[in-house]
Amino acid sequence: MNIQFSGTRSWPKRIIYDRLKDFFGGRAIIRYYYNIIFYVLMLCLFSFVMLVDYFPYNNNRGKRSGYSIGIPIPEIILHMCIWGLIIEEAVEFGIHYRQQNKSNSRLYTIISSYFIDDRWNVLDAVAIFIYLVGFITRFIVIEQAFVISKIFMCIDLFLWYVRILHLFFAYERLGPKLLMICNTMKDLLFFIYFIFVFLAAYSISSFALIITPHQVNWIPNNNSASSRTYKIIENRTNISVWNLLRNIIDWGIWKIYGQVDLVDYRQDSESIITLSADAYGNSAFLLTIIFVCISNVLLLNVLVALFK
Repeated sequence: MNIQFSGTRSWPKRIIYDRLKDFFGGRAIIRYYYNIIFYVLMLCLFSFVMLVDYFPYNNNRGKRSGYSIGIPIPEIILHMCIWGLIIEEAVEFGIHYRQQNKSNSRLYTIISSYFIDDRWNVLDAVAIFIYLVGFITRFIVIEQAFVISKIFMCIDLFLWYVRILHLFFAYERLGPKLLMICNTMKDLLFFIYFIFVFLAAYSISSFALIITPHQVNWIPNNNSASSRTYKIIENRTNISVWNLLRNIIDWGIWKIYGQVDLVDYRQDSESIITLSADAYGNSAFLLTIIFVCISNVLLLNVLVALFK
């Protein structure tokens, strides 16, 4: 048997680059893992920038990341990543628009179907809008603009953290559990409504009692008769509505979880309120006992409903 060898070596139809490209770009599971890795790294970078590396735009010839640039290098990389997500979302909407436009649908119908077919697109649109507001105000060197930019960027970070749940829905182990949790949350809205009603009732009524000695000061008489002279210490003209609302929520919300702090409660205005052993304090103490019992019973019902 005669074997002949040709002088030239026959290369495969696909070179190594094409094989690697087909492996990493063609397999859905590989692309899925790449998306998760990229998303987690982006969230880590976003968190790092918001915590320690987000400053006003450099217009005073200072240093950012060791260079005379407007914003730090990690923030530049972060903006590149987020703009990549925005472009990806725009491409996805363009594909949806071309598919729906073939049936001569109106623009309103195309946009509404884009958000109705996939509710996660609503979260994407809100996150992108909030990011654009924070991104634009970020380059305005005014204190109010920087405050708005930092607040919107932090809210945007919160939304992007929530957005990662969409990736976990495709995972065979986490996906069904997330669907179960979402369906359970719909059933628990009734219990949340109950807790909110009792929370509002307790917080407002008890807080109105404990702040009364800080609003009205009764001047005692020389004899043992009841006092008829008083002095108004604090009225509604010198009270901040936001601080009052914040103090009311802070006073009541932690009682749900059993954190009952009735002595030397510090308000947002740094003033300290003590639950005195008078009629106001005793009434607020009784209301606290009733509310803690009711809230614990409601939370127990929530646990029973979860495992039912």
